[in-house]
Parts: sequence; C-alpha cells; structure tokens
Amino acid sequence: MYGDTAVQIGEKCYKAFHKRSTPCPWCMSLDTIETGSVRRRILPYPSAEEPEKWIERSFFPLKNADNEIIGVIEYSKDITERKRSEEREIQMQAQLIQAQKMQAIGTLAGGIAHDFNNILSAGIGFSELALTKVPEGNQLS
Repeated sequence: MYGDTAVQIGEKCYKAFHKRSTPCPWCMSLDTIETGSVRRRILPYPSAEEPEKWIERSFFPLKNADNEIIGVIEYSKDITERKRSEEREIQMQAQLIQAQKMQAIGTLAGGIAHDFNNILSAGIGFSELALTKVPEGNQLS
C-alpha cells in the first residue's frame, strides 16, 4: 500500500508516507510520545478527496524496562470493507427513513381523501333530496 517497505525501514512516517520534511501537525506518534497514551485514527487513503481505501492507524508507546517511552509502535490495518459496509448501512437507513416518510404521506393523503369523500357524499345526498322536491318540467330536474 505504501510502496517499497525496504526503503521505509528506519524512516520517519512523515517522510515515508506523507513525503514531508517535518512532522505533520496532526502527528499521532508525537502525541503518543508526549502523553504515553494509545491513539487510534481512521484515515482515507490515498487522500480525503478520493479515498480508495480506509486505514485504521494505531499508535502504542514503546517503553523500556524503566517504563520510559523510547519510541512508538505504529500499526496500520486496512478497514476498507468495514467502512464500505458502514456506508451501505447508512444509505439503507436513509432509504428506509425516506420510505417511511412516503408511507406516512400516503396514509395522510388517504385520510384526507376519505374525509373529503364524506363531505362530498353529504352534499350529493342533500342535492338528490332537493331534486325530488323540484316540480316536473323545471329546468333543475
């Protein structure tokens, strides 16, 4: 994924992976060294604009026998399939919500149509009753 690993051995990650001459402002390795805490980060690869893959990077403090931090162990894991699965799930949830909205609108429209039909039925019924009172030959009959 990152090219020739033999060239990267002993290199700083900002040189090997990011082609930078100084550490990245978001450097999790430096943060791990400063705090002694394990850090994890999910990153798009090769770029956020057009990610082809997703990588979970973990950073662990490397300590000596005196419990002093002497380095960082970086672990990268390809989580592309998991990320794509999560994205599909989000899309499916959005489709489900849209379908539920459409169903609710359909139910509402059906209720309105039913109520409107009830009103029209009364009007039609009274009109038919009124027509029975109209004399023969009248232009209303």
